[in-house]
Amino acid sequence: MRGAVALLALLLVAAGPKREVVQLVTLDFPPLEYLNASGQVEGAAVSVVKEIFDTLGYDVDIQLLPWARSLTLVKEGRADAIFTAYKNAEREAYLDYSKEILIPQVVSLYVKAGTDLGFKGDLMALKDKTIGTVSTISYGAMFDEARAKLKTERVESLDLNFKKLLAGRVDCVISNRYSAQVEIEKMHAEKDIVEVSPTVEVTPSYIAFAKKSAKPGLRDRFDTAFAAMVKTGRYEKILAPFKVRTTP
Repeated sequence: MRGAVALLALLLVAAGPKREVVQLVTLDFPPLEYLNASGQVEGAAVSVVKEIFDTLGYDVDIQLLPWARSLTLVKEGRADAIFTAYKNAEREAYLDYSKEILIPQVVSLYVKAGTDLGFKGDLMALKDKTIGTVSTISYGAMFDEARAKLKTERVESLDLNFKKLLAGRVDCVISNRYSAQVEIEKMHAEKDIVEVSPTVEVTPSYIAFAKKSAKPGLRDRFDTAFAAMVKTGRYEKILAPFKVRTTP
């Protein structure tokens, strides 16, 4: 009996104290965050975030949800943080954004090969075009400010937008470059769908912490650990296998 008790005590000591769990939400946005073949959430941003929280002594529970649902959860304080989020005034009312940029994202327009969209950098030149967008996703300050003056059509996923583009139901699609490249390759449409030059803008995306979260100070601790990761070069090494760059 004493031996069994001693063994149990030894196992409890070896296991160590139970780590606090950070509840995170994100969306299906490959290669930054997505479900792998085993049903696990992975991706470039996921790998960075998980390693930082591990350094801080936390486990993470990451839910991959529709973007509108993710925003609702952090707004209500039922999730601790959301990534990869663009910054805007509406969201800043209920989110504390990291000071450090998690992933700089290139936002571009995509058209059917051979199409002259007439875009030279001024979004107002597209006021007579139909632009495919995804749900409630933000595409950065420039597009968000112009959106009300543009003709847009929303769907729930990027692949549906590209299918509409190929079918002639929209004139162009706006997207993060990384996600667009993944979807175009999956559709074997590299010769059919092309990126428009110039890009719309390079937009920083962040991890943002719920103001209603019960973990005060976590944002600042995350920023400190993230800055250290960048300084050591570890950040670039994590991104490299996912073909994600920090410059356009």
